[in-house]
Amino acid sequence: MSSLTRLIAASGFTLAGLIGGAQAQSAQPGSCLFTHFKTKSPACVDQVLGLSAGLAPGAFNAGMPPIGFLAEIFLRSPTERARILAAPADRGAIIYILTALLRAGLTEEAERLAAQTNGGSILGSLKAMRLSTLPGITAAGTVSAKDTELLAGAYGASGNRRYLDVLLTTFEGADEKAAGIGLRLGLLTSKWGASFAPAGHRSQILKNFCAEYDCKAKPHETVRILGIMAVYGAVSTIAREDAGTKKVLEAAFAKRKPLKAILAAEQASLNNYGMALTVSRLLTGGAGENVAAREAALRSIETYEAFGPLPQALPGADTAAAQP
Repeated sequence: MSSLTRLIAASGFTLAGLIGGAQAQSAQPGSCLFTHFKTKSPACVDQVLGLSAGLAPGAFNAGMPPIGFLAEIFLRSPTERARILAAPADRGAIIYILTALLRAGLTEEAERLAAQTNGGSILGSLKAMRLSTLPGITAAGTVSAKDTELLAGAYGASGNRRYLDVLLTTFEGADEKAAGIGLRLGLLTSKWGASFAPAGHRSQILKNFCAEYDCKAKPHETVRILGIMAVYGAVSTIAREDAGTKKVLEAAFAKRKPLKAILAAEQASLNNYGMALTVSRLLTGGAGENVAAREAALRSIETYEAFGPLPQALPGADTAAAQP
């Protein structure tokens, strides 16, 4: 079991749809999951539905981004809904479709599909979860941490500004410590996905997070921070592909000056963390300055992954940059 999976299990909050398993690729720049509202490509809808085939056992969650995406498609396009419901589907796809229909508030259509596909037991289990619907979430004007991914997927499908506005309420009322940790994790997932670090480095940040916040004993605080992580990770990923989303995200932070300052500090720390990783990788041999610089870089990496601040300039950065 991965460290991310253990964290999810401890907190009761599933992020697999955004940064784990088959969905990890869907959150990367260039993917259609979060940019369909720009292209309106039917092929993208089929691609998202096809993610069900690569889902690891036990990784399904009723709030993952593909579910929100499909729910929004079902709400906004009766033609696409009819096309998908008429096509043959494997068991995994049926689970996706039934869940998305319920999330769209289309209960009668879900019941018809369940009757046609012998999916009554699946539908019964989903109904027992008392899932919130996209119309219900937007009417309430706020989103629970467990539904942030759902709304991110719905926004990617249609570009409905209402979904984005509701997502950004996640930042309201967060104390500085929680905001800083959530934004640090969100920046990392937006950049590197579920590993929180580039290939070749095993980050200790999740281990340190649970040590700091005691994930099992403080599930509410844990979920709140993971909600900030999920929202920032998803929205910033979309913002890289869409200027309108970027403008809204920047405006949201501009209105919240303390949060904007925290984000700026975290972005600077992330840049220094990336440089420290580079220094530690390149300065692996030699003596004197190289050894001292690499040791300083390793200390900086450890500090960052323990949620400490990093210096503005890292020893050895110039030397590492000069390496072939």
